[in-house]
Amino acid sequence: RKSFLENKISKKKFKMIHLGGLSGSFTSSSLLWFLEKKWLEIVDNLKEYEFDLHIIGGGEPNKKLLESFKKPRIIYRGYVDNLWDEFVDSHFMIVPGKIQTGVRIRVPTSLSMMVPVVGNKISFSGMKASNAINFVESASDYSNFFKNYFNNLKLYKNLCEDALLAYKQDYSFESASKDIKKVVENI
Repeated sequence: RKSFLENKISKKKFKMIHLGGLSGSFTSSSLLWFLEKKWLEIVDNLKEYEFDLHIIGGGEPNKKLLESFKKPRIIYRGYVDNLWDEFVDSHFMIVPGKIQTGVRIRVPTSLSMMVPVVGNKISFSGMKASNAINFVESASDYSNFFKNYFNNLKLYKNLCEDALLAYKQDYSFESASKDIKKVVENI
């Protein structure tokens, strides 16, 4: 990932990913909501940029969700064998949410790969605030957020470093071990 950030990032179309189960889950209903309520306005606001949203996840999407994948700048990938290969050249992971479900494992996974996450506030309920966990609500907020980083790759690289730092401080095995040790010592 660091090699991509240093050598290839300026030559690449911006790649956003959405990762999660696509069949009847809270994740799939949140994705459908995002694609129906936000996506076309985001695409319109970012028409001067080259980008795609890759939809990655297992399960069989319902007809309505499958139909929403036909919107512009969406690449439906479904199940992939190696998620790490997907994260290496991704710029952001989009995590839309409609209900609180606690910590979503895909967020720490993304941070561990130096891929910042962006979503509405409910998407990150129960997670510690960080520069790499970015709250946006409206389509305009999403668009302005992406423009800020699409236009400043140095700032974007710093955000990626923040993602890895957030992972190490709050979500890594080492961090979890320290938290467990504190709890045990206080019993």
